[in-house]
Amino acid sequence: SMIELKKCRDKIDGIDREILKLFEERMHVVRDVADIKKANGIGICDSVRERELIKEKKDMGEGELSEYVEALFEKIMELSKQYQSRCLEEKL
Repeated sequence: SMIELKKCRDKIDGIDREILKLFEERMHVVRDVADIKKANGIGICDSVRERELIKEKKDMGEGELSEYVEALFEKIMELSKQYQSRCLEEKL
């Protein structure tokens, strides 16, 4: 029914607010990582670590959702690297 649909959508809105809060928190830490990497002359890319992290998250998630979990974290890593690059450029 439409009432059930509205309830589901309201629930999704609440979850999205939490995701946004956690994403912003994560990106603030990513900015700190960029600062540390810059101070120590470490490059942004570490594809071995990335693959390990993505596999780890994929294994943590529900089996039937594992391909989506993988896609989500691939995107998060991509955005993190873009943000780190921007942070490093701004500090030059």
